[in-house]
Amino acid sequence: MNTVIHTPARNLQKSLAFYQKLGFQLVPDDQTQFIADSQMLVELNTNHFARPGLKLYKESWMEEIEKLQSIRKLFFLENGFLINDGNGCWVYLVEAIGPGMSALPVDQKSWLGNFFGLSLEAADMEDSVRFWSILGFSLKQGKIGDSYLVMENSESFPISLMQPLSCPHLFFNPSLTFFNSGKNVEIIQRVREADIPITEEISYFSKGGEVDNIIIRDPAGYGLFVFND
Repeated sequence: MNTVIHTPARNLQKSLAFYQKLGFQLVPDDQTQFIADSQMLVELNTNHFARPGLKLYKESWMEEIEKLQSIRKLFFLENGFLINDGNGCWVYLVEAIGPGMSALPVDQKSWLGNFFGLSLEAADMEDSVRFWSILGFSLKQGKIGDSYLVMENSESFPISLMQPLSCPHLFFNPSLTFFNSGKNVEIIQRVREADIPITEEISYFSKGGEVDNIIIRDPAGYGLFVFND
């Protein structure tokens, strides 16, 4: 797996408890703490300098770096580079083989439901599309000029880009989105029963005023959008 969600874990046990309460499983690894379901792999980084974002693995990033260095400031790491997408999402470009796909539990989704990837509120949609395109993502839904776009890479990892002021709820960059096709009320109840703090209860889309969408945050502040389609 070459696309890994990366979140700081200042208190590892607290971060593990948060994700395990939601049905994610601990993935054994000698050097790195991973949790996962069948759809996504998350690294819990205990380094005090860690930042939320994505880790992308590749043998060499030099071709992309030549293009990126004219539009973004690069920070050099021991095994690659660190760069910001321009919207507050940090991207670790690691020159190594990524964690194996066998690390993910087979057919075991978390309680949050259907994972729909990373979500970002983009200050400049065209600039964001250019940035992610250089990193191997291509448009799968929408076009430049739309208020909502979806991009994917070769692993079918989606990134949703939203124009500012198009979402009637709190927005944290970066966030993860889960879409549940009308089953969200049951999922929200499970989140409550797990005693996970809810950052925002959303009834904006419900004709009857029912809370059918919620936002929660992991201990590092990574947003998790638990939404109906």
